[in-house]
Amino acid sequence: MHRFPSYLAIFFAIVVTLCTPTKRIAYFQDIDDSASAAITELSAAKFENPLIRPNDLLRIQALNSLENGIDYSSKISLDGSGQAAGVVHSTEFLVDSQGNISLPLIGKMNVNGLTTSMIRDSVEAKMKRYLVQPWVNVRLVNFTVTILGEVSRPANYLVATEKTSILDALGMAGDLTIFGKRENVLLIRASTANRQAVRLNLNSSSIFKSPFFYLKQGDVIYVEPDKSKVTSLDATKTRNYALIASGLSVLIVLLSRINF
Repeated sequence: MHRFPSYLAIFFAIVVTLCTPTKRIAYFQDIDDSASAAITELSAAKFENPLIRPNDLLRIQALNSLENGIDYSSKISLDGSGQAAGVVHSTEFLVDSQGNISLPLIGKMNVNGLTTSMIRDSVEAKMKRYLVQPWVNVRLVNFTVTILGEVSRPANYLVATEKTSILDALGMAGDLTIFGKRENVLLIRASTANRQAVRLNLNSSSIFKSPFFYLKQGDVIYVEPDKSKVTSLDATKTRNYALIASGLSVLIVLLSRINF
């Protein structure tokens, strides 16, 4: 008789889990799910290369080469170390608060608001004063996004490519849990002046044309839990209280039968 409350709490938790509406879990619900349906054309958001900002970290690689092969005659490398030309040398440069980086041989260079390809072209042009045919590669090292809330692995993630979408990021985090609000995912984006916040609906294919579909460095994604998780947590708490009460009842009965 004393175990009835605990059984009731467990039953209630199971019912809450089973009754979670499947309709809100599926992505892109406005796309026809019929196997015989025609291909659906989706409007795509325009991708814009991320712009370099103060405190960004750039990795710059330089190689001195000729059209017919590598020129080993020059001994000048990007960092001024005298390393033999033809060997790719990588150096990282921190963008200061004014948006500048300081390159050996080239000197101070303002990169604020530029893309990595624009910086590459500019460095190559300046390096032609010292190298026969320079090859330069520029990469944004600190392209990270933070994913919080109802995902399998919330964490800060280093993004390998500049063209990364919110779906790519959620995939890195192991997707949303069953309790995550797919229709109300919050994205917070920092700019040099302020922060922007936008709500994205993963249940709709309109997300593909959102200007926030592709991520920028420093973006924060937060997946809010729905009411069913709160209900399940309350059910678990009720079950635990019921088990404790049942245990205390048994203990009292046992103690009452002991003759001191």
